[in-house]
Amino acid sequence: MKDPNFTSEENMFKDVSDKPLIPARKAQITNANYKRHGMKLMILGNDEPYNNEFKKDESKNAKEMKKIQKMRKIKTMMIMEVDINEFSMGSITS
Repeated sequence: MKDPNFTSEENMFKDVSDKPLIPARKAQITNANYKRHGMKLMILGNDEPYNNEFKKDESKNAKEMKKIQKMRKIKTMMIMEVDINEFSMGSITS
């Protein structure tokens, strides 16, 4: 009986091809939000170096979003403060 964990030298390279395999196909963007939000795919080829500009763009966008959220929060708080002041003034005068 042959041991299933043992591979003989003749069979070791049996499935290895002499020619290189066909390269993988390009990534397809299936999510429409990538284009709409200015996002980029981060899939690198074998010889392609990592591009740090991608991270810089993403951090810039994140900072802008935080700034907008902060401004919106301040604006909401100011509106609430005005409403409270009007309510309290109305109750004093009547």
